[in-house]
Amino acid sequence: ETYLRLMFLKFCYGFGYETLVSEVSDSIKWRRFCRVDLDALVPHSTTLIKLSQKYGDEIIEDLNKKLVTKASQEQMTRNRRLRTDTTVTESNVHYPTDAHLLADAVKTITRQANRLC
Repeated sequence: ETYLRLMFLKFCYGFGYETLVSEVSDSIKWRRFCRVDLDALVPHSTTLIKLSQKYGDEIIEDLNKKLVTKASQEQMTRNRRLRTDTTVTESNVHYPTDAHLLADAVKTITRQANRLC
């Protein structure tokens, strides 16, 4: 049961195995979802990889799709919409290098010295 719940999170969020283990280890909510006690260790990423190889990618992907479909049909999950702004603004980018930083400093100091005079 814990393995299937972990694979569900991996499938939904697109995590790698190591990222999945670290995220579940850090989150009390996901520990409860995966039925991992607070004082227990989350299964190691190599264990999850070995189980995934044993069961096969097709079976795991099929189980996750069916689980997501059933959860959405029974309205157990909330679908969220994502809106992004992809406005592009042209900008004059000045990458900082040591020579450029020195030149900028000299210009600024010269400008300030001229204002004081």
